[in-house]
Amino acid sequence: MINDNVRIVEPALRIHPSSLVMFSQLHYSNYVPCSRKKSLLNLQSNFNHNNLSVQAKRKMTKAIQYLIYTTSEKTAYNNKTKSTFKFKVNMVTLTLSSKQIHSDQTIKSKCLNQLLVELKEHYRVHNYVWKSEYQANGNIHFHILTDKFIPWNELQNRWNRIQNKLGYVDRYAPGAAGKKINSTDVHSLRKISNIASYCTKYMVKDAKRNRCKARRPTTPLGLFSHRYTIRLSAGVLPFLRKLANKGRVWGSSYALSDLSGGKATIDENLLKEISLLQASSGSRRVDKENYSILMFDEKTLRNGCFPLLSNLLDSFIVDRFGCSSPELIFNEYKWPSG
Repeated sequence: MINDNVRIVEPALRIHPSSLVMFSQLHYSNYVPCSRKKSLLNLQSNFNHNNLSVQAKRKMTKAIQYLIYTTSEKTAYNNKTKSTFKFKVNMVTLTLSSKQIHSDQTIKSKCLNQLLVELKEHYRVHNYVWKSEYQANGNIHFHILTDKFIPWNELQNRWNRIQNKLGYVDRYAPGAAGKKINSTDVHSLRKISNIASYCTKYMVKDAKRNRCKARRPTTPLGLFSHRYTIRLSAGVLPFLRKLANKGRVWGSSYALSDLSGGKATIDENLLKEISLLQASSGSRRVDKENYSILMFDEKTLRNGCFPLLSNLLDSFIVDRFGCSSPELIFNEYKWPSG
């Protein structure tokens, strides 16, 4: 009896804006797909003190790289200096004006989500990445990276109005609704040479571990030393409640989720370009047990020396984000009259 199920192993690659993954692709001529078994790592405890898992870091890093790679440089107008300036992406930080009394999940669903909806409607923000962190006072705050310019004063007024739905501005200063309460910060990226690297390190960094802990009493209780009362340090119960209602640590627009990259089987021509890319300045290769990663500067693929790899990545970007011409806009929100 002839077995038609032939096992085939082929070298393959996935190309991203600043990395290339090479691996062996295994398939059968009459292959019937089956569900993938869950990794034992997924069954382990996810008690990570608001830190990102290794897989989440990879996904978030990839989302940031694609956001910056697919966003063209734009021109906006600065009302304060009465001049124009170039920018590529916009990075902002949002904080609560008073002590947090709602769960993280409530803040995200009632405030953050509404802000993201309004940014899409009023400023045509298509792609974004956000991450939540904790301040020293225990309040949650958010870092957001967007592909469009948002005037800081308009952003501040909008965020204050939204967070005051839960009373955070009024609790900071009764009757201050509508006034300029500082709750936002816009990060200047104009002097950053490698924006992708800077934004990735800034947003993917781990949070500092919470120092709240349970401790035993200093003296045992009589003869039954194994019976003791656990005393909780200040802040433990609010911290545990916050973990129970934490929700997602980061998120992105739909187009920036599950980025598989441009995929192809490695042939002789692609192998030549991979070798040339590996020899280029700034490239670094890391070999793992079942795959290899080649990391390089995102501008490298644009120098015309890698047409096959560039076309492979561009095809994926067009399919995922749509084909659009480079964008050069002047800030339509505050352009001076006359």
